[in-house]
Amino acid sequence: MQVCVYLLLVLHITEGCSLAENQKTDDVTAYTGDSVLLPCSCTDPHAKPESFTWRKHNTNRNSWDVITSESEQYRNRVQLGTAHSPGNLSLLISHLTEEDKGYYRCYLNQYYKDIRLTIKGCSLAENQKTDDITAYTGDSVLLPCSCTEPHAKPENITWQKYNTRRQTWDVITSESEQYRNRDQLGTAHSPGNLSLLISHLTEEDKGDYRCYLTNQKYKDIRLTIKGISTTEFTSRFDVKTSAKAPADASTTDSAKTLTDDVQNPAGDRLYILMTTAVGAVLLLLLGLVGVLCWRYKVQRHGQTRLRKGQTEEKREQETQDCSAVLCSPVQEDSSVLYATVNRKAKCKTAQEQVCIILNVCFVNMCVM
Repeated sequence: MQVCVYLLLVLHITEGCSLAENQKTDDVTAYTGDSVLLPCSCTDPHAKPESFTWRKHNTNRNSWDVITSESEQYRNRVQLGTAHSPGNLSLLISHLTEEDKGYYRCYLNQYYKDIRLTIKGCSLAENQKTDDITAYTGDSVLLPCSCTEPHAKPENITWQKYNTRRQTWDVITSESEQYRNRDQLGTAHSPGNLSLLISHLTEEDKGDYRCYLTNQKYKDIRLTIKGISTTEFTSRFDVKTSAKAPADASTTDSAKTLTDDVQNPAGDRLYILMTTAVGAVLLLLLGLVGVLCWRYKVQRHGQTRLRKGQTEEKREQETQDCSAVLCSPVQEDSSVLYATVNRKAKCKTAQEQVCIILNVCFVNMCVM
């Protein structure tokens, strides 16, 4: 009895794997440089088939070639199923190229499932076109280049610059002497962005650049470098630029005139001359104001000294008058003496009052 149950279980496991979608064709789309999973599985996920193969249709020989990890086209790029799910027969292909497109077959004995794989590669948005870009020394510039499919990563991409001396296209890398630590290619989150960013521009960076994929896929850019920096332009004239064009025609004309003056050497000389003249006038005005302030201060000082001299002379005269009155012959009656002093006193200040008190004390001493 136990032997019969065991045999039935073995037969069930052996014959339990039948393809979930037998003799059906699925369409799958992927992008170059990406990975794709071609689905295939048993109806029973725990059933493990004795053998199965993945094959690709060879259009040249009209045959089905077996795919293995040792195949020249798929070496180190394919993975079959998963260990924890024996009924999963899916095929994973990584680092896709345009040559991977075509018909694939998950083959199990007399059962099979076909998959039509479409690969979208990188085609340049503006193929074999030349753009003109102007930048300024010290600034950064972005040389645009991109695939029509933003998710498609090209198999090979290089940026080149035309060497006018040797008349050749030199490859640009981060290790190039001219562009060391100054260039950046694309972004990680957008594999189809092939733009080149160059920072800290110099006049030597001008010239013709090429975003190169193949002989049939490339885009040229002519870069012009001007000596004045946009940062210097903004700081000199305090101009706030805007992405939108001004609605007023007069404003547009003024901005255009200002830009022309900056780019014109004659305008630069006129600007320097006007600045020098304004500075000279300001210095002259400051000197004139200083002279007027000095004369006013001298005049006030003279008036103060004159007024002080008159005050001291008057004070001295009043002191003499006080002394003359106080030092006159003393009468015996002290009340008469005090009345005479009070009637004759003209001193107002604290010093004069002290003088009066001292003289009164002297008179009292004489009376005693």
